[in-house]
Amino acid sequence: MAKKSKNLKPHREMTKRQLSHWQQQKKRQRIIFIAGIVTIAVVVVLVLAGWFFGSFLPMQQPVISVNGRVFDAGYYINMLRITSQANPQYTSLYTDIVARNIQQNELIRQAALQLNISVTNDEIKKKIGESKLANTEVYRDLAQASLLLEKIREEYIDPEIPQTADQRQIMAVLLETAKQATEARTKLEASANLTGDFAKLAEEQAVDTYSKSKKGDYGWHSREVLADILTSQIPLDFAFSAAAGEFSQPLRDDDASKNVGYWVIKVVNKSAEGDEADLMGMLLGTDEEARNVIQRLNAGEDFAAIAKERSQIGTAKEDGGALGLIAKDQMSDAVDEFVFDAATKDGALSGPIRDDTVTTKGGYWLIKVVAEQKDRIISTEDRDYLKSKALQEWIDLLAANPLNVIDDSALTAEMKAWAVEQATKGR
Repeated sequence: MAKKSKNLKPHREMTKRQLSHWQQQKKRQRIIFIAGIVTIAVVVVLVLAGWFFGSFLPMQQPVISVNGRVFDAGYYINMLRITSQANPQYTSLYTDIVARNIQQNELIRQAALQLNISVTNDEIKKKIGESKLANTEVYRDLAQASLLLEKIREEYIDPEIPQTADQRQIMAVLLETAKQATEARTKLEASANLTGDFAKLAEEQAVDTYSKSKKGDYGWHSREVLADILTSQIPLDFAFSAAAGEFSQPLRDDDASKNVGYWVIKVVNKSAEGDEADLMGMLLGTDEEARNVIQRLNAGEDFAAIAKERSQIGTAKEDGGALGLIAKDQMSDAVDEFVFDAATKDGALSGPIRDDTVTTKGGYWLIKVVAEQKDRIISTEDRDYLKSKALQEWIDLLAANPLNVIDDSALTAEMKAWAVEQATKGR
């Protein structure tokens, strides 16, 4: 016979009241649990809705369309972030530049297809890898555009650039005045070492950057290349019309840009602290011209009238030479030295103030045609320049083509401001 366990307790049945209480407790727990789940779900939905409507959906909004390809706000913002990463504080200044770049890159891609020029995904990945960039859509497009331009330059542009051309070897220098040029030419004609003396002249007295940096030696170039170097028709015409060995008389060139100018400044009023002054000013091309202007002013002529007539500041015709309130260090040291000198009083008129930090028009060329040669092989450097120039002209024609359908009307001022805000987050 089995023995009964001494520890076995009799089973107690729950009363109806206890059962009812237990069931109600379970029900309340389920309600609380479900309510918690619902609350969490609502919070998640609200968060997702906020993200969807506040971030995701705006990012998907189309902002640029180029012949059917649409670029959304997210793409634009990523491009804006990349373009401005070196200067994030100026992100707002890049908004229009980025829009143009997106349009240009897409036009290049579409035009390349018409020329049967393409790049593979492997080439794009390699380019991104070499540049250590993230493999994103924007970087892929940038890499693709860069690779396509390289191929267009070599496969489409290069065959159009001639291998030879009529070329001239010249020495040239731009000088400030006719007197200076005449005296220099006389000395050079009598020189036993024309090349050396010409180089010395250019290094010491040239008022254009190229002549000074090259010491007057322009080397061999075709007319097209030399035109872009000289940026003036007068010396170019002489170079390609004169015979080898000819030396020009001083050639006046009112359109030549030189790196010097002469200020005539009138102090209207200086601040009590002496760190600001209300000024009127004229910028003239030569010391001689500045002295003539000062004579006219001393004779009683009106400053504003002469400024409108003679000053090379672009706004002079409208403002009559009024420079407004100028702080110390806002203009060149040469101007500050006169204006903020304690001895300079209200109403003072300066003498000619030479300023090597400005650009003015007008000068005199001396040109020596050293040699000439027809069908001379164009140098690699010049052919590279011509190819790059032709490529840029090809790109410019793409942008100007009226058949292209480009729409960036969605890039409103508000959209650009929002894009700048998004692009600069976390920086």
